[in-house]
Amino acid sequence: IAPDGVAGSFTATAVFTLPSAVTLSSTSVRVDVNTRPTPVSLTSPTVLLPAGPYLRVEVGYAAPVTLTVGTSGSVSGRFSFQRSQQPGAPAVTVLALSGGSALITAGGGSITNATGVLVIAGAGVAGFVSGDAVAGLPGFSAGASVLLRVNTTGGPVDEIASVGGQDIPVVYDSGASVFDVVLTGLTLTVADVVTIQGDISASATTFAGRNLTVFVGDGPAFISAGVRNPLARGLLITGATVGFTENGSGEYALDVQGLVELVGFAGVTLSGQIRARVNQTNAALTTSVPFGDGTGDVVLEFGTDERATGSTPYVSIRGVGLQIGLLGQSMSGDLSFERTADGLTVTIAKLALELRDGATTIASVTGGVGTWTFGAAGAYGGIKGTVAITVPGVSLTTGTVLVGVNTTTATHDVTIGGTALHLAAGPYLRLHGDAISLTVAGQLFTVGTLDVERVTVAGATTTHVSIGGGGLNLGSGLLVLSGVTGELTLSAAGLAGRLSATATTTITGLTLGTISVAVNTGAAAVGDLPAGPYLRVEVVGASLVIGGQTLAADLAFERGTAEDGSVVTVAAVTHLLLAVKVGATPVLTVSNGTGLLLVSATGIAADVSGSVSLTIPGVSFAGSLRVQVNSTGALVNQVIGVGGEAFTLGLPANVVGTPFVR
Repeated sequence: IAPDGVAGSFTATAVFTLPSAVTLSSTSVRVDVNTRPTPVSLTSPTVLLPAGPYLRVEVGYAAPVTLTVGTSGSVSGRFSFQRSQQPGAPAVTVLALSGGSALITAGGGSITNATGVLVIAGAGVAGFVSGDAVAGLPGFSAGASVLLRVNTTGGPVDEIASVGGQDIPVVYDSGASVFDVVLTGLTLTVADVVTIQGDISASATTFAGRNLTVFVGDGPAFISAGVRNPLARGLLITGATVGFTENGSGEYALDVQGLVELVGFAGVTLSGQIRARVNQTNAALTTSVPFGDGTGDVVLEFGTDERATGSTPYVSIRGVGLQIGLLGQSMSGDLSFERTADGLTVTIAKLALELRDGATTIASVTGGVGTWTFGAAGAYGGIKGTVAITVPGVSLTTGTVLVGVNTTTATHDVTIGGTALHLAAGPYLRLHGDAISLTVAGQLFTVGTLDVERVTVAGATTTHVSIGGGGLNLGSGLLVLSGVTGELTLSAAGLAGRLSATATTTITGLTLGTISVAVNTGAAAVGDLPAGPYLRVEVVGASLVIGGQTLAADLAFERGTAEDGSVVTVAAVTHLLLAVKVGATPVLTVSNGTGLLLVSATGIAADVSGSVSLTIPGVSFAGSLRVQVNSTGALVNQVIGVGGEAFTLGLPANVVGTPFVR
């Protein structure tokens, strides 16, 4: 006691008049008082009293006491009762908590190192308690910083509690009963399969969170803050919004939405929005879980066909329009995921794949459906879809293909849409089709098997088209190719390369030699192929017998256009050799001949020139010679377009049964 006031501390037994649902486990209190204008230090008990006027009633000064709030939970620790009054407002009683803990009764969740403030009002208390969450939040084991939100007053609350010189607003807009938690920096791991990191709001049976990181797979996803686990494999969802509810019987429903990333599968990437939904209950469900900051709700809605069947929960993990990167190729599709013992099974719909040469799309697959399997060794599977080739001079008239994927070093056999597909050892992404019809440089080309694959050699990536069992009919049966086999290169410029084949012909007197098919639908030369566009059937070592004389030459057949627009079959003639004989003795030889050969159902017309020599004894003769042949039975006088060039062919008609030879 001093002239400027009174300071002291004493213990007593108190009578508490609290709301009916709120109880304290002890009535022993200590009263600290200081009316002096300066701080006062007491020695018995050892107490430092702040400058007055100051009055505090503390419960739990010797040992923690428990404040029980109905059936929702309890808060334990040291409580101090204080009166707080703002100008123009009635005084309120404030309980300040320090060195405490909190327990959510139904869920068993607990908080340690708790501090907080509770305002006694109406039929209960309202306020906040913060600390560290350690266990039991909605059936999980977790660690995080946590804020407990309490309002059991039965009405809205809008108070300001002054504690230790700090004004703390306590505001609840509605009278709904609240006893839930908001967790910050949560790291939640369930059996190394599901990991959740972030901030959530939780009660005994619900939680909601946003901006979370969720990992589904073999993990954990991180070995320390921000450091990825190099052995983790699964789906990593970032920026996730999560809603969870439990029905009181241990069955739960969960909804997770966020941006997905594929982790731990070499050569494959995944991005886009994904949604994971799980319903363990046997009932349809519609509920909302509010965020702790009052900024909205997470809605959980499961229809009658989205509930558990017996003990098997309803599970849907799905993304629409996800972007997939595989072996350097980008594609998109709707994906559904199912966990397996070794990784994931992915069901794919509406897949769209584009093969590009630089920025130009050269081939595409749309409407793809199928299944991929992701495991420790990599990914494999197949897609069935519709293919289109979008380069100059090439089109598909039928185009259903299988997209085979194998990033593993093993072979696999899969069935896609009822079609068996054998996957050779990878890694590769390959388009495969059977019985495909192509139009190349205006010529219909049937293909027994077609494989399109991106190949990288020494850093340069090209698209290869492998053909097997192909067929080509040139000139309405005049020249028929079968067993067309080989590899072409597909680029933004077009399709180019050479194929091998066997052939038959209905051209009288023509004997075929070695057959190949030269293709270049682009406007520029490719390797040893001259500029196109064209599809040529090249015959090396052909021979043609006309009027008893034999012409040997190399021929290059292709589709041409006559003056009237009709399609004709022509052949460029090179390396022509003609030996005119008397009996068995050659008397006139034409060599190194070149020219043009027109082939029709009624015969042939040719105009070639070359070097000539005479082999009559005692006669020396050499020079250039032009040879013209017509066995069509009609006058030939046409300008023929071949490979972008115009050639004039003019020959008189022959006498029926006798070829014209000049």
